[in-house]
Amino acid sequence: MKRIAKIAGLAVLVGLLSCEKDVTSIGVDIQPPDDRLNIGKTDTLRLTAYRLPDDLTATSTLFRSPLGQMNDPVFGFTKADFFTQVRLPSNNVLFDNNPICDSVKLFIKFDDPGMYGPADEPNALGITIYEMNEKMESTADTFYFSNRSFDYNPIPLLDTLFVPGLTDTLSSGEERPDTMELRLPASVGQYILNGTEDELLNNANFSEYFKGLHITSNVSSEMFYLDMPSSATRMTIYYHDDELDSLSYSLTFNSNAQRSNRFYHDYSSTQLSVKPVDTTGYGENELYVQGLNGMRTAIRIPGLENLRDCTLVINQALIEFPIVPGSNAVWEEAGNMVLLRLDSNGDTQTILDQAQGNDHFMGGFNSSENKYTFNIARHVHSVINGDAPNEPLVLVVSGNAIRANRAVLNGSDPELFEENRMKLILTYTKP
Repeated sequence: MKRIAKIAGLAVLVGLLSCEKDVTSIGVDIQPPDDRLNIGKTDTLRLTAYRLPDDLTATSTLFRSPLGQMNDPVFGFTKADFFTQVRLPSNNVLFDNNPICDSVKLFIKFDDPGMYGPADEPNALGITIYEMNEKMESTADTFYFSNRSFDYNPIPLLDTLFVPGLTDTLSSGEERPDTMELRLPASVGQYILNGTEDELLNNANFSEYFKGLHITSNVSSEMFYLDMPSSATRMTIYYHDDELDSLSYSLTFNSNAQRSNRFYHDYSSTQLSVKPVDTTGYGENELYVQGLNGMRTAIRIPGLENLRDCTLVINQALIEFPIVPGSNAVWEEAGNMVLLRLDSNGDTQTILDQAQGNDHFMGGFNSSENKYTFNIARHVHSVINGDAPNEPLVLVVSGNAIRANRAVLNGSDPELFEENRMKLILTYTKP
């Protein structure tokens, strides 16, 4: 039976590719012969899908900073940490009257959601914080990427282990993201209090004087999400001087502060390390997409080029990416994906349909159908018309610089996956 279905599908494809008339019965009884539209539909174009390592991602000044490490049975080991500037809240800062630092506290607010991982509640989180020796540039045209490291003092300012609470319940019963409270050495605060008028004049000067913090983790089983630009995230110096006690001064990590997220992936303990990448035929039987600059899936549709002489109008082109059943039971799938194209230089570019908005382009995970779907009608039409080259497409996690989610997808081989395969469904009109 499966063999018969495959032969029938190939027959539809042959008829389409040969540009023969494929008149449907829709409206035949009521339309004049000259006005009849030849409407067709096919899902038999071959997709060749295969995995690719993700390209480097710009991670400067993002609203979320992932922190932690985790071991996924499919995707292996992932680690994320970051480097950040610390900012003066105003210019012309000067501490008079012999200021003496009593303590320094670092407050860091969790984002919502507070973490990603295999459990609902967090396990232990180890945080290590270093002072940076290398300045970060914060000009508008400065972009740091996900493999960028900066020099830092190897002696940590803080090395601690605890179980974080991700949410805080208000007296009204409302829950909000919690804020970690970490204690740094008083020497850090004293160094800032001792800054000269010139060193504390503005943030350009201050970033030369105090270059920032490197925040990392060597103990965790989840990926934690930190909201560094939040007003609740701050470094507060508690001090006294010759005249007053119980003084405090808070530095910020606001949206003007330069930050750079750094990601590391190790697949050596997984099947991915020994499984060769297959770019022939239908490609690989399972495909992989992973956030935090991890992995992506490339898709070639060579049959589109054969349609250029068929004078087709593409009414709809839905490309579907079903998830392997059960693969998201413990490790949650990405809520949204993005479909891009790879140009001749291997760089990712947007496709025409993305400019039409999410209602047209789609890309969200449909939990009832267990798949992602995109409408790429404009892209397909431009390729068929010869207005654009038939370049490979690439599927990535939406916001992959700030999200650790992943997905394992079915391949496109109809013998293996039948209707639950990765496929392109074309609805077209032949004038």
